[in-house]
Amino acid sequence: MHEARHGQPLSSELLLLVGAGEGTPVLPASGEQQRRPIGVVLADEASSVAAKPAAGSRWCFSDAVESDPAGRDFARSTDCCTLRWTPAKGRHATATREISRGRVLLRASAAAVASTAASGAATALLAESSGRDGAAASADAQRVGLDASTLALSLELLRSGREAAEEAAGSLLTHREHLSAAEAEAWERTAQRLRSAAASSGGSGCSCASGWSDEAVLRLLLAVHANAHPVLDDATASRTVGLGLFPAACLLNHSCAPTGVLSFEAGGKVLVVRALVDLRRGQEVTYSYLDEPHLFAPWRQRRALLRAAHRYEPSQPRSREESEAAALCRSRLPAAALGELEAEVRALCSEAAAAAEEAEEAAARGDGPLAPSAEERLGSACEAVHSLLEGRLLQAARARRLRLRGPV
Repeated sequence: MHEARHGQPLSSELLLLVGAGEGTPVLPASGEQQRRPIGVVLADEASSVAAKPAAGSRWCFSDAVESDPAGRDFARSTDCCTLRWTPAKGRHATATREISRGRVLLRASAAAVASTAASGAATALLAESSGRDGAAASADAQRVGLDASTLALSLELLRSGREAAEEAAGSLLTHREHLSAAEAEAWERTAQRLRSAAASSGGSGCSCASGWSDEAVLRLLLAVHANAHPVLDDATASRTVGLGLFPAACLLNHSCAPTGVLSFEAGGKVLVVRALVDLRRGQEVTYSYLDEPHLFAPWRQRRALLRAAHRYEPSQPRSREESEAAALCRSRLPAAALGELEAEVRALCSEAAAAAEEAEEAAARGDGPLAPSAEERLGSACEAVHSLLEGRLLQAARARRLRLRGPV
């Protein structure tokens, strides 16, 4: 999810409406204000009324319309998803049609990528620039959770030039409003040191730091810290090779029961999102902000990690809540129920075997791919087995909880 900034010109592309509060118009004002998105429109649809005064006042709709570079990047990166906004979810992506599992949903290009090797160089540069202030710089970085990879990626964006960097990160969330006073001061000092380090690094470093204020560097640093993605190797997607900023992918929400999964191409310069499940039209495209070990951790741990790292209150998907409750109760099926379940599973497995045999016979006859009827029977049988197992375990878990509580 991301935020828009005030003061950008009206264009004929995607626009984001922002508001200061419920039913409150956004009055022209100097400096940045805390406002939230209230809707998304096309400029072509709004151009006829955008410049007209509202209810005889000086305020115009164009005062609440902002350019949306991240939204434009998203639109260029997909042919089967669109962006929507709701008060509950904010900006989020949904499927525009039914999509099969495994299909590519999004190919997001990197605004910048910093390799693991660059992380060490960035840390050394900041330490050298800080001089005697090195201990304080290290303490500030530790206080705000700033690692070497984030520092290196921020330097890469600084070196790309202010216009390109603000195009990439200018409309992304910074979570600045959630910082404590001590954290805000530590971030401000770190931004000043980063700007000085870029200016003193020589060569292109001098030119890249020119035109940047401490405030602009601070906002860039916070946006990178909140939105950067670890980059995995192309071959196995199991080894971290750097950190990248992919603006289009930053608009996808988290779920502990994700509908999409990430991989990388072109040496980490392209982030690919594939459907992890079959998607319905209008269904949200999500992925896990947590790595695999943490994604399968208990809800209490996942909630704490998401709160700390992403500054929002997560919700537990019902499917995960029920299965976790069953697991925590260490449920065991009674012998009678187990026998009934075994009989049902055997019947379903027989149906699945018949469907598979029918498919093999069709292939031997040269009738082409798996017949729809056999494919449907095979899929339905597998789903039924899963539902039976899950349903019976949940019944046992609920019964166990009732026994432990005793009579009401």
